[in-house]
Amino acid sequence: MTALFPPQVAIQLSQNQKVNRDGTVTYGEPSTGTGKIVTISVKKSFYPPDQGSTANLCRYTHTLYPGGTKVFKLAQVLDDDNKPISLITGGTPNVTSVSAYYWKDKPGETLLIEVVTIDYLGIITYYSKSSDRESWTKIYETRSPLTPEELETKLDDLVCQHYESVTLDLSSKNSKNLTDGISNYDNDSNNNTYCCAYHNGQGKITVNKGSVSCTEHFNDPSPTHPSSAPFFKHDITSGRTSKVAAIKYYPNSSGPRRRINIPDLADFQKGSLTLYVFHCTGEAPILIYVKGGPQEVDKKWFKKPNSSNGKYEDWTKVESLSIRPDELNGNIQCDQYKELVKELECKNHKDCPSSQHTSTAPESDPPTSPISPAALSEGTPDEAQAATETDASASDVSEAKPVITTATTGGVFAGYIVFGVFGGSGAAGLAGWKLYKNFKGDPWVRQI
Repeated sequence: MTALFPPQVAIQLSQNQKVNRDGTVTYGEPSTGTGKIVTISVKKSFYPPDQGSTANLCRYTHTLYPGGTKVFKLAQVLDDDNKPISLITGGTPNVTSVSAYYWKDKPGETLLIEVVTIDYLGIITYYSKSSDRESWTKIYETRSPLTPEELETKLDDLVCQHYESVTLDLSSKNSKNLTDGISNYDNDSNNNTYCCAYHNGQGKITVNKGSVSCTEHFNDPSPTHPSSAPFFKHDITSGRTSKVAAIKYYPNSSGPRRRINIPDLADFQKGSLTLYVFHCTGEAPILIYVKGGPQEVDKKWFKKPNSSNGKYEDWTKVESLSIRPDELNGNIQCDQYKELVKELECKNHKDCPSSQHTSTAPESDPPTSPISPAALSEGTPDEAQAATETDASASDVSEAKPVITTATTGGVFAGYIVFGVFGGSGAAGLAGWKLYKNFKGDPWVRQI
């Protein structure tokens, strides 16, 4: 029940730095006009509260003591330096709490203030520090509090604006939207950056896409090839002063978020930092390769845990992967690719296909006559070129066909005679072509 004459008090944000180990402190404040001392309680908590100690923000809530729900008239709010905030004056009635939010790395600099009233309107008002870090701006006045995701996003933006510290969003949707319409490794695009609303259009994080492929994939480096694993590259370049405030993704393309905790990466301050991010079919990243940052994470692989509490995830180091940055822009050895596929545990990515296929003759009678030596001299060079182009376009590695290998000397392969196909020059090369032509035209070449 609202008191008939609630006390009128000033809230002192400087008291936030005096909380005890249990996260609380009380202070006396004279009630304006009465001289009576009123006790104010301050309680510290991580924000969002469900993130526990991994949370990136802190909240200090001021209420009347005891009880915590008694109303008071807010005379003014004094900032961290005990100076009045001119925007919050005039004696706001029916206030139940005043909360101040901070980035964990700057515990003495308030980013946002929340004033909650409890009357027939039940207005909640939010004030944020302006870009000059001196003045304040009223940003929201609403009957419903901001959702945890809305409030955390606003706080992320303020951290980015004031401290050049960015929150990486590794959701597949975010990366796809930023790289849609650009080619792999297109570092010249101006539309593939992001960080916060304040730096809109001049984002401090650049996103590009690429793929790592098996060397034995028959020159098909497309991301859709079963032996190619696509990734997104999130890059904080060395010419900037940005730091990492947090890493997140959205499992369902929107809130609530999940926070990724990679040990020691939160300590990254300045310099180059690149994350190579591998997904499967959903929004969640599965594997991350870190290049840059502290030595504890530099040139290391990290993997999503098998389970989480649905709010934050402690990622673990993967010791088995030996792939390095210079190998993430092209082809890697088959054994390395198999290791990558194993850790991804994604049905979309297959092992390297075999580069050679040994044929077996179908179950029917082969012809009895061998290839005539005279036949090897038939044909023209123009026909040879046309046959080569036609046969190359019609090849299919999934079929069990005999393989003609490039060689400079004769030999026997998979039960067939190979006379230096396409090797040497002149008659020898033409003879090799004719054998190839006869072989392609009649697969029942007599076996030796």
